[in-house]
Amino acid sequence: MESCKGKLAVYTREVTTGYTISLANSVHFAYSEDGQSYKPLNQNYGMLFAKADIDGNNQIVEKGLTAPQVCQDEKLGFCIVAVRTNADGSRDEACEGSVLLWTTEDFVNFVEHGEVKLSEYPSLVDVLKENKPVEGCLPEGAIGGNAIEISKEMGESLLIHWSYLYNTKIQVPEYIEAEAVEDVREVKATAVYSDGSAVSKAVCWDVSEVNFSVPGEYTISGRVKAPKYGFPLAKGYADPVACYWKGYYYYMATNDNTGDIGLYIRRAGTLEGLFAEDVKEYVILDKDTRMGFIQTFWAPELHIINDKLYILFAVSGEAFGPQCHMMELKGNGNPINAEDWETPIRVVTRDGGALFEGGITLDMTYLKVKDTSYLVWSSRINCCAPGDTGSMLYIATIDEEKPWVLTSDAVLLSRPLYGWENNAGTINNEGPFPLLTEDMVYLMYSGGAAGGETYTIGCLSIPCEGDLLNPTQWEKAKQPLLSHYSMEGIYGPGHNAFVVDEEGQLNILYHAQELPGMAKRCTGIHRVHFSKDGFPVLSMTGDRDLNPALAEVTIKVRIRETI
Repeated sequence: MESCKGKLAVYTREVTTGYTISLANSVHFAYSEDGQSYKPLNQNYGMLFAKADIDGNNQIVEKGLTAPQVCQDEKLGFCIVAVRTNADGSRDEACEGSVLLWTTEDFVNFVEHGEVKLSEYPSLVDVLKENKPVEGCLPEGAIGGNAIEISKEMGESLLIHWSYLYNTKIQVPEYIEAEAVEDVREVKATAVYSDGSAVSKAVCWDVSEVNFSVPGEYTISGRVKAPKYGFPLAKGYADPVACYWKGYYYYMATNDNTGDIGLYIRRAGTLEGLFAEDVKEYVILDKDTRMGFIQTFWAPELHIINDKLYILFAVSGEAFGPQCHMMELKGNGNPINAEDWETPIRVVTRDGGALFEGGITLDMTYLKVKDTSYLVWSSRINCCAPGDTGSMLYIATIDEEKPWVLTSDAVLLSRPLYGWENNAGTINNEGPFPLLTEDMVYLMYSGGAAGGETYTIGCLSIPCEGDLLNPTQWEKAKQPLLSHYSMEGIYGPGHNAFVVDEEGQLNILYHAQELPGMAKRCTGIHRVHFSKDGFPVLSMTGDRDLNPALAEVTIKVRIRETI
């Protein structure tokens, strides 16, 4: 029976360049088939983080953890406990006699119980007393922890779930019957991935040797289509977004090359064409002292609301203080012509007041669920100054006829309470953007340093049938979906958007850096995948999406005799 068991270990990590104390002081997991050599889960990036406190001044007091342990309790099932610390790793005296507790059935989904008194869990105390330090070779930089036995079936499943997904095979029909070239071009390939999930992909078939007027059987070859966007696509462009509108794709972003002054737009017939060397760029809103548009032309987003095209963006006057604005394209207007846009309007509350008194607002996005329209944005008080609240995500309803006016109170959705959100001195929940499926609303957002390698993309989710204005119904992912550990050579991926390309494939746009540290922000794109359990996967790079060795396929084509 021993051969049917593996071992699952927990630990924290050493602080290294690019892996801050906020990340290192979290629960990491690794699995071993033989109990000696452990493979890290989640690319050796933390999976469970201590939640920060909020003090009486509405400021976030970051927390970390140490000495994690994993065990199996008869009543609670699998448990992970850890000692909460201050942000610098020092002892948190307020937590004497308490531990942080998570329970799980599968080490994929975790229930966070927060800080609990050990005295209230006597059976758990007994189990923890039996724990011993890990024997064997943990991943590089691992500190402390312990291990428990789990089934090898569970261990192998965890390795698949918490590792990169990648293309394992390509399937096409053995043969088809056809009367015309269109019958062949409609045949798609099925790309299968390491977790068993699959997606349909178009194929470029070579039918040059097929005579569709002569009955018979032909063997033809084809190449599976899967655009591989290089990185970077646009240097110095952050917070990217793309939108399809009346036959064209449009692209906008915060233009770091101009000191974040001005709104610029590109147009092309394809998504790839937006990043061609000769693509033109048009200024549709420039610095205007008369109107008070002076600085921080931040995060423009293109959205179709009530069949009209809008740009949602933030801008400041002489004094720093970006505020959310909205700009509507005039009827039959051309998006690349500045004169075809209405004068920008500041977004206001339902009584016409400021969206957020005493603070800044930015990174506004739009979504519509079950015939109700919403705005989501980021607000912050005392940005980077004493009394800084950190940036927070808010949501409210709107009427599509006047989308710049809220029709409900603004509801606080999320604050940066985990170490991967409150990281490297940057207290961020910003850059929200929706991804809607048939039954779920996924709201991606960013945390960490917007101009550094620790920037990440997190996720809030809620069923479409849920109450989007009830923050308790939203679930926050406990670890980011995309980080500098997700893709080699891409640092600080964040502030994303989604767009469907001409082949019907969903893509994520984001900004990231070519180098670690604080470096120029650049635009990147790749396809969004959905795992076997239906959850969005944001780390599907080109070669993971389509293994180049599998891209060439063949099929037999039988030409029927026409009567």
